[in-house]
Amino acid sequence: MKKKLGFFETVTEGSTSVFVYKSKESKKGPGSKQDGVFYNPAMELNRDLSILICQWLINNSKNKVKLLDGLAASGIRGFRMANELEGSFEVFINDYDEKACFLIKKNQEEKKYGDVKVYNKNLNVLLSEESFDYIDVDPFGSPVSFIDSAARGIKNNGILGCTATDTATLCGVYPRVCIRRYGAVPFYSVVMKEIGLRILLGFICREVCKYDKGITPLVCYATDHYFRVYVRVKNGVKYANDSMEKIGVIKQGNRIGFEKNTVDVGPLWLGKIQYKKIFSSLRTISSSKKLGTKNVLWKLFDLLEEEADASCFFYTTDSLSSFFKTSPPKMETVFDYLKSEGFDVFHTHFSPVGFKTNAGFEVIEKMFKTK
Repeated sequence: MKKKLGFFETVTEGSTSVFVYKSKESKKGPGSKQDGVFYNPAMELNRDLSILICQWLINNSKNKVKLLDGLAASGIRGFRMANELEGSFEVFINDYDEKACFLIKKNQEEKKYGDVKVYNKNLNVLLSEESFDYIDVDPFGSPVSFIDSAARGIKNNGILGCTATDTATLCGVYPRVCIRRYGAVPFYSVVMKEIGLRILLGFICREVCKYDKGITPLVCYATDHYFRVYVRVKNGVKYANDSMEKIGVIKQGNRIGFEKNTVDVGPLWLGKIQYKKIFSSLRTISSSKKLGTKNVLWKLFDLLEEEADASCFFYTTDSLSSFFKTSPPKMETVFDYLKSEGFDVFHTHFSPVGFKTNAGFEVIEKMFKTK
């Protein structure tokens, strides 16, 4: 909800109202750096989920929790934390841009939302000076230049929330850029979103493990415009080694979905990308919060929870039908067939016509040729 007020406009999200600079009207896309310091309505779901994750962290922490909105831009996420969370916590809002910091301080002075401290620093400098229980890294484009300092600045058992909007790079449209930024070879294919998300997780894992820390992915998902991951970080060589064992490369000629890769893909995260037990808690927390995307979040939670125990990668009925030169079957038919043959099968959030299964490709081929 927006209300124009001269040079500013008032935006209400969740139960929080703040001043923002006049911004893009569209809810499509993550925005661009040329838009300046703006409020992007397309990221409301992203921010709604961060409120739930932070509340879960506070609920499961014995001490006062330090929460950092590291690349705050308009500051809406940080002020929502300060206003909508309950328990023992303090919020730190940071942005290197002076125009952004001016706006953040204006909101702090006029809205007076809770225990908030404002910084106007390079995020890497700030994370070299202080440590936090929750660090949110939500940049324009790639987050790679901030992950090393975030790995050092996150406390034991803390949570790192990270957004990547360079989806074309991670999905293999620009493979050389992906190699340069993430140190990994992508795979442009039907499963490119899952590959991209796992490359991002693999990069974060390698950066964290340098400091004898390990990660546990809590909630990780892909949209058309960005990837978002929440990982819990735990100190100790054992946890670092356990995490590194989940990093791997998919060798040339292996089948990923129904396609065979022509080069080695990765390194990437091959472990679980959801912590299944968290979703019931997030639903409970969401029932007491005012969230504009609550219905969308619940549908997303259902899909993420369902595929939490599934194997890596997926098929789509459309791509398989094209491959086998037949019409695509209904998802219900696919699920009934695979279950009747004794295999596990799951929906996936990566595609509305996608499914994950432990059935071999020869089983999939038989299903499509005999349906």
